[in-house]
Amino acid sequence: MSETYKDFLLEVRKRYESKNGTIDNKSRLRKYVEHRFAIVNAVRPFCTHKEIGELFEKDHSSMVYYTNQHEPLLKWSADYVRNFADASEIVDEVSSEMGLLPTWHGNSMGYSPIKRINDIERVILMLHQLRDKIVVKNFPQKKFGINESHS
Repeated sequence: MSETYKDFLLEVRKRYESKNGTIDNKSRLRKYVEHRFAIVNAVRPFCTHKEIGELFEKDHSSMVYYTNQHEPLLKWSADYVRNFADASEIVDEVSSEMGLLPTWHGNSMGYSPIKRINDIERVILMLHQLRDKIVVKNFPQKKFGINESHS
């Protein structure tokens, strides 16, 4: 792995942990697992599974599993959604500061830039649906627009 991407991954983890607490690489407690999943999925557009695995002392097959669990976690874990949002924000900041752009890591399992864009659009739609469910449950008398606040 190039030093630039190693530095990128280390800086993302450092900032994420300063915001959310230290992440235990070995623990199987849900809170640690979901933190690892969030970082892995946020940095995936920039690094290979192998490179990301080195950050958490895991092999590349674990990273593949982490990326496969992204959508279900977005649907079913509010904590994961928050963690992924934090991780994505940090990845955006660090990648901008370092001048890094997302890369395409070949055509493994049919993955392509177009598929990545489609995945992002699907995640955005799922997040809007989740937001709508939360609004309906907690504020049934009020409808919010995308940019409106309920505070």
